[in-house]
Amino acid sequence: MVCKRADPGEVDNHPVKAKGCLIALAVGAGLMALLLALVGPTLVREGGRIYRPIAQMQGAQKDFEAWSREHPFKEPASVSVSAEQLDRFLALRRRVDAIDAKNPFPAGTMKRDERPSLSEIESLLQGVGGSVSGQMDAFREAGMTPDEYHYIERVAYRLWLRPLRAKGLDPAAVSRAAKELTALAAAEKDVAVASRLKRLAKSLSEQRVPAPEGIPQEVHAILLARAIEIDALTDAGPAIPIRGGRTRVDF
Repeated sequence: MVCKRADPGEVDNHPVKAKGCLIALAVGAGLMALLLALVGPTLVREGGRIYRPIAQMQGAQKDFEAWSREHPFKEPASVSVSAEQLDRFLALRRRVDAIDAKNPFPAGTMKRDERPSLSEIESLLQGVGGSVSGQMDAFREAGMTPDEYHYIERVAYRLWLRPLRAKGLDPAAVSRAAKELTALAAAEKDVAVASRLKRLAKSLSEQRVPAPEGIPQEVHAILLARAIEIDALTDAGPAIPIRGGRTRVDF
């Protein structure tokens, strides 16, 4: 599914229904128009086979929007993210990325002048439907609405990681290096060498990475403790049902 790519730090105060690649718009009307142009009269004759999965996706989207409205998220007045929130966010980000990878949008495999068959169209819709339902289920099971997800994403990537990178600081690299040195020290048989490696690892882990402006020290500490995973999931993110497609932060 193709959606406008958005900056994860971009603020959006519109209600859930205004957010995202609504299935009724992105998959429903848009995809039906595309398929009609591709297969013409055949689609008109056997449109029920194509419309049914689209209608199911539209229904799932409406249910998801209703669930989101029942669990409103109010953005705090000042930057605030708990360890529990961040852990749920990262777990959700991992899961939706895996779902997206498992159900890739197959449009790139279609040749420019080739008309897809009905079976190919059905297969395409099944793939999109699998991603739609899987990602919306992931949000529900994580107990996180798109509003809360966007807020934490903005804090972690736009307000925290981006300013650090802009200053040439890489908290994930520091954490990785310290862990690697600790592992080397544990495997080293020479006591003197192991001791030096441990001291170096300790020095690296204690290296002070200052909190960016506007980030409270307690939030900075929570983010810093998870810097490796935050960095690893920079390019991850749900294609649906929230606005922006796959998230990518450009530094």
